[in-house]
Amino acid sequence: MELHPYSPGPCTSLSLGGWPPILDLNILKRISGSIWFSIKVILFLFLYIWVRAAFPRYRYDQLMGLGRKVFLPLSLAWVVAVSGVSVTFPWLP
Repeated sequence: MELHPYSPGPCTSLSLGGWPPILDLNILKRISGSIWFSIKVILFLFLYIWVRAAFPRYRYDQLMGLGRKVFLPLSLAWVVAVSGVSVTFPWLP
């Protein structure tokens, strides 16, 4: 799936907080909200392009094998670990 040209804006709004600065400091509040939004969009695009260039594209059979051999055992181990913590420490949420 390719990145749509208009998707960095909604991604920035939903995951990076939108217009306000990342940290709540007085010196950062002096910069305009549109500047912060632009910085976050550029950061999102840079990271997206960097990940796409750095990691190879997997074929469908490679993804299925990765899910079956790696992610399924990891997720089952995670479920066992979390259930063990919640049984051992019932006061934790």
